Amino acid sequence: QDVVSVTDNNQVILYASTASQGVFYSDDGDTWQPMDSGLTTTPQADKMGYPHFNDLALSPSFDQDGTVLASGFDGLFKTTDRGDSWAQLDTLPGDIVMALALSPNYARDQTLVALTYVGEAYISRTDGNSWSPMAKGLELPYFTDTFAPISRNDDPRRFQSLAFSPNYAQDNTLFATILNNGVLRYSDSQGWRLQRFEKWERAAAIAPSPNFAQDNTLFVGTQAGHIYRSNGKTFDKVSAIDRQRGNESPFMVVSPDYAQDQTVFVTGAAGVYKTTDAGLSWRAMTAAAEFQDRLKLKLAISPGYAQDRTLWLGTSNGLLQTQDGGDTWTEVATLGNTPYIEAVAVSPSYKDDQTIMVSLRGQGIFRSRDGGRTFAAVGDAAPPLAIVNNFEYGAMPLVFSPDYAQDQTLWGFGAVRGELFKSSDGGQTWQTIALPDAEIFDAYSSHRYSLLSQVLFFFHIYRMTLLKLALACVAGIIGYGLLSIAPGYLKISQLPMRMGAAAMMTGIAIAALFI
Repeated sequence: QDVVSVTDNNQVILYASTASQGVFYSDDGDTWQPMDSGLTTTPQADKMGYPHFNDLALSPSFDQDGTVLASGFDGLFKTTDRGDSWAQLDTLPGDIVMALALSPNYARDQTLVALTYVGEAYISRTDGNSWSPMAKGLELPYFTDTFAPISRNDDPRRFQSLAFSPNYAQDNTLFATILNNGVLRYSDSQGWRLQRFEKWERAAAIAPSPNFAQDNTLFVGTQAGHIYRSNGKTFDKVSAIDRQRGNESPFMVVSPDYAQDQTVFVTGAAGVYKTTDAGLSWRAMTAAAEFQDRLKLKLAISPGYAQDRTLWLGTSNGLLQTQDGGDTWTEVATLGNTPYIEAVAVSPSYKDDQTIMVSLRGQGIFRSRDGGRTFAAVGDAAPPLAIVNNFEYGAMPLVFSPDYAQDQTLWGFGAVRGELFKSSDGGQTWQTIALPDAEIFDAYSSHRYSLLSQVLFFFHIYRMTLLKLALACVAGIIGYGLLSIAPGYLKISQLPMRMGAAAMMTGIAIAALFI
């Protein structure tokens, strides 16, 4: 609860916010009136155990402008009539980029994909020069199971992370996690298809096996600390680590030599966890006490991990490195005192060029060409390569081209609008590339669907009801046939009687299936 007061014509008036009921007003401290017209809530707050409303702030010129601000889980609200009505302010554009990934065959196919915070996915096959929406399968009824419209704040299609299949050249498959319980699988022919978990939870980190073409293995980590593994068809919860702290999210990397070592790393409350049995069991590789003031953990693994056993861990308080598979970690001292690491990425040619790039909050891009022993600032410090603060995240905002040794290309994101950043000279200079405005794709962005799409939505939304009705009809048909061929006195030869008996059996089946 938050209470603010102001003197108005020599009279003290009070405003109070409550966890779930909104804002109240009093001019005597004894009686209170609700002032909640226009305030909104979201079920997401209840699921996470957070209050719907928090702080209040009065304008310094309240006597003249009657302005009050109220913060809530659903957003920031403003009144200019002393609380009689509230309007929501747009504090978080839905087109903020949340994930970016490059095709494993980027040098040949020039393909990359970008996901925004709410419901938009775009693909470029021209190295970012043109973009197309990946709209198929993202239509809202597939996620809400209803035709009813919802507010953007309640939209379940909030992307978290993205990964290309390592076998993309053959299977044209991508994977993405979303906030609302599930993993999306994309192919050009089918579009996006959602696979839900058994129980609701936030999926954030996603990492395919480098040997995906043979083992079809995909790992997913959730905020609850659960580890899921897929064989390409279903996701099974195979183990768990400690629950993530606050609104932190796991970050996951798979060993490049996974086929032999079955090794995966994931971040969590105790720092870094490691499995060497394909996710069945995990061991904390760091001491939890050392990570009380280190948040926003981001892992990067050496492409030559099988030989050098090297990983880097970016935190809100320094960059750590291990060269023995996680057994011991040392802090990289050349980045200064308590640097906030927004991103850390390793060159795919690390064995030859020993290149690591990091994005430091407020300082820009730093590069090491000696395996992390020393770092130096490189290029323009302006591009904000970062995850929006206090966001769930599972994607690195700095990405090397798979062919970096030849093209010196880097991509990144972090603007508070739908923009990407690209460097073609190893980070020396950057260009800004804007994603398309979703409004130009009218039918998709405004949810005006074709008749065929609406029919498909109908069958999706009412699939269980239609299945039960179909089973009941089958029961009636079977009953009709049995009454026609039954022996002796059980046989009913007259058509009206058989149809009536079959209809009765259908009704009984419907009652049994729907009760």
